[in-house]
Amino acid sequence: METLVLSSAQNNFAGVIARVEKGDEIAIAHDGSNEAVAVIVPFAAWKKKPARELGSLCDHGPAHFADNFSMSDDELLNP
Repeated sequence: METLVLSSAQNNFAGVIARVEKGDEIAIAHDGSNEAVAVIVPFAAWKKKPARELGSLCDHGPAHFADNFSMSDDELLNP
């Protein structure tokens, strides 16, 4: 993946989009920095990305809650 500085991407935006349409992924960095802050990807590749599931430990262990489990907003916000 190539990284372009913002001013270069702005000056040749039509060319950047043409490359993305061909399947390239292009990172964008602020001028004077090589640290990417955004990535332009083809829409089809972005659309295929699976939806994230809630919970970072999903499928890593059981979690059971009693049918009568309840917690007030105050208990949740002020443990």
